[in-house]
Amino acid sequence: AFRRAHMLYPNLPMTPHLYCLADANDELAAKAAARFGFETSTGDWRKLINDPKVDVVDITSPNHLHCEMALAAIEAGKHVYCEKPLTHNIHEAIVVMETAKAAGRILQTGSMQRSMGEFRVACELALNGVLGKISHVHVNFSGPARPNDLPEEAMEPGLDWDRWLGPAPLAKYNSALAPRGVHGHYPAWREYSEYGGGGMTDFGAHHLDIAHWGLGMDGSGPVGAMPPPGAREAFAAKKPGELRGCELAYAGGVTVKQVHGYGVEFFGSDGEVKVDRGRFE
Repeated sequence: AFRRAHMLYPNLPMTPHLYCLADANDELAAKAAARFGFETSTGDWRKLINDPKVDVVDITSPNHLHCEMALAAIEAGKHVYCEKPLTHNIHEAIVVMETAKAAGRILQTGSMQRSMGEFRVACELALNGVLGKISHVHVNFSGPARPNDLPEEAMEPGLDWDRWLGPAPLAKYNSALAPRGVHGHYPAWREYSEYGGGGMTDFGAHHLDIAHWGLGMDGSGPVGAMPPPGAREAFAAKKPGELRGCELAYAGGVTVKQVHGYGVEFFGSDGEVKVDRGRFE
């Protein structure tokens, strides 16, 4: 989060004051705090939020915990930077935004592609009329999450599993959700609907954000949505992640379609542009 801020505001100090790091596994929290230069750590995020020394809270937990953490932080008088998606569902997002506004706290959602030059240029080409009238946009991401059907495994030492679950339904521990030890991959909790939204709220949140930016729709949204072909069958087979073809309709007749292809593609009457991380055509 801070690296992105520094890209936009280079006069910021190179290193913020990192005070406390929280994780449901207090042993991992202590190791990460030492590695990244935090003063202290805790296995209970509520202690961090209620600490009077804390001014800003950066939420990078699984999606199902975002709302609870953000509301607690705002009510404790903290400003909040929360990774995308802002919350696990639309209702929670509205509650968090209204609470921040009423409390006069700053609330920012992280979406790193907004700070990447290739996406900015692509959106400028679309917004400034270089591509002519935009007729449609293609975005590449996988389908939604499926219900948790993972088998029980031996509990990870040091992990407070009840705290990790938070407001989610009770479930047995599985390392696909909360990996063991220090790992170097993206945990699979995002593939299960109790904790995340699958590809829709993973890369979907990134690429749909760019589509909105390039269409000038930041203050609006779609007026209609059509599910992809075979959606009912895919959910019945517990394979919604394989779905492609969801289509969003916007005022003026523009459509945004989920496809298997490039990251984001803008199609205009006078040209096209394709953009993805580190790629631009």
